Amino acid sequence: MLKILIVAATFSLIFEYIGADPSHYATAWFDGAAIYLAVLIVSGFSAIVDWRKEREFVLRAQEERDGKLINVMRNK
Repeated sequence: MLKILIVAATFSLIFEYIGADPSHYATAWFDGAAIYLAVLIVSGFSAIVDWRKEREFVLRAQEERDGKLINVMRNK
């Protein structure tokens, strides 16, 4: 979905500048930039959430590995 939004933002920028009057050039980039900003925010939050999940998984795996105690009884 993010790839589609990036392509849409690119086409939006291109077609806005092609179809814009010279007086409209100053604001023609707003739509495309807003889409790029939304993609950046969503992918940034997604990366942070994934990083936190991975960190939690590693910590739990270490706790599980370190928490295993085995009692051994030997005959003398």
